[in-house]
Amino acid sequence: MLQYPLPGKPAVETSAYGTRIDPVQGKTQEFHTGADLSAVQGTPVYAAASGVVRIARNHASYGNYVRLLHPGGDETIYAHLQYLFVRQGQQIQAGQCLGTVGQTGNATGPHLHFELLHAGVRYDPTRALAKAGLQAEP
Repeated sequence: MLQYPLPGKPAVETSAYGTRIDPVQGKTQEFHTGADLSAVQGTPVYAAASGVVRIARNHASYGNYVRLLHPGGDETIYAHLQYLFVRQGQQIQAGQCLGTVGQTGNATGPHLHFELLHAGVRYDPTRALAKAGLQAEP
């Protein structure tokens, strides 16, 4: 079962999974591969489930990000982090702090970009959080 990746009540979702206008480059058709959850810079970001850190590094678009592999093949991605508190290969428990919210990479303001994948295929993280009884505010 998933845990919410930010502390307190669910955050405001500022950009949903799916087709959108790119807020950085202004392209009319871009597929947004996750959900953007509004949070103050420096807010702790928590692992939604236990797993192993596959990637913890900087990326041109994601900025500082963490990619976790979970039992059963699911993966979660946490992007635009200010700081990373984990390293590749590290075993992580659900609810463990991975880093803090930032606006690194292609970001217009501080937020958490959160993605879910199953067998390498991305799916709507907001729906998965809702099924777990956790949902971002519209």
